[in-house]
Amino acid sequence: MQSLNYPCYTKRPTGALLEEEKQEQGSLPFLDYPKTWSDQLYAELRRVHVALEKWRGSRSTELCKRHKLGLSLTFIFLVLPCLLLGYLGQAAFLMANQSETEQVFFSSIPSGGFWPVFFIANIAALIASRAMTTATFSCIKQSTALGCFPRLKIIHTSRKFMGQIYIPVINWFLLVGCLAFVAMFGSVNEIGNAYGIAELGVMMMTTILVTIIMLLIWQINIIVVLSFLVFFLGLELMFFSSVLGSVGDGSWVLLVFAAVLFMVMYIWNYGSKLKYESEVRQKLSMDLLMKLGSSLGTIRAPGIGLVYNELVKGIPAIFGHFLTTLPAIHSMIIFVCIKYVPVPVVPQNERFLFRRVCPKSYHMFRCIARIIYIDQTTQWRRLKSSLQKIQAQCLEKANRQKTKARDREK
Repeated sequence: MQSLNYPCYTKRPTGALLEEEKQEQGSLPFLDYPKTWSDQLYAELRRVHVALEKWRGSRSTELCKRHKLGLSLTFIFLVLPCLLLGYLGQAAFLMANQSETEQVFFSSIPSGGFWPVFFIANIAALIASRAMTTATFSCIKQSTALGCFPRLKIIHTSRKFMGQIYIPVINWFLLVGCLAFVAMFGSVNEIGNAYGIAELGVMMMTTILVTIIMLLIWQINIIVVLSFLVFFLGLELMFFSSVLGSVGDGSWVLLVFAAVLFMVMYIWNYGSKLKYESEVRQKLSMDLLMKLGSSLGTIRAPGIGLVYNELVKGIPAIFGHFLTTLPAIHSMIIFVCIKYVPVPVVPQNERFLFRRVCPKSYHMFRCIARIIYIDQTTQWRRLKSSLQKIQAQCLEKANRQKTKARDREK
């Protein structure tokens, strides 16, 4: 039995266990797992879409709505022209000075405007680093929720914006990683080569993900989707093939880092899946509990015992260990299954779902708690309050039964 500090983690089974788990869930539609990987991907995308739709009514979304037109106009009439002028100016400088291939951006700036542009470039670098840090936090959070990354401490710094998070370990890792990469690379050209491969990799993955969304969420015509994929992915693959020649000049470090990160995520996901499947296979059978009787073959002491597990149905194997090693067990047992949902609001009647596990005389229940991403302390207080009310009701009922039994004896 564990404390209430349960880690924020959600696993999804795969393979043949999906059907078994689905049949066991009974009347819990929010825990309905898909059967195949394509259904799982579709379910994940639909879940994100529904979450965003629910979030649309909040103040943060209204704020984004009011500024959506302004952001679009700013990008089209200010950001895009500046980018085009900057890249076209560098191309014109290279055409006129083909021998000067190092520091093209700063070399193409007129002497009178060097320091103002240098100052603006540093401000832009600071903004870009902040955006990269925020994106890294978001990716790590989603990977953890999908069971593809080790559990880390995630701090939500805002009650209004669900994406505003802070992960201390990743923040320090980014600092050490940046310093290590800068010290490892011998020149700016090697950093540029690594940046080129990283940028093109991001572009290709973005194209693939947008294609999946166009097929599953937007449900656009397959011909239009294939045309989009062939055009943009073909163009990106062409550029990617051109930078593969620079792998030996610094880009190999980034590829090795990506391979190590992929192995960590794959091994963690594989181990998590095996752990969950093992829990499903080794869960105790109801026939065994029926043979033990309502006393469970031990002494039932007054009180409530909480057993944390990730099964939405069945008795976890750890409970059998408790029965064989502990001298007594609580008179009421509640198996708590915690699911963290990435939405700011959950209806009150859907936050804590209780149902009976065994016959009434066993006093064994299951509680499925849906905890939102904000104000988790309040959610835990509500859960504790609900359990305390249940305990008070049970004790009161037990006292009434004892009183009636005494009256009958008299």
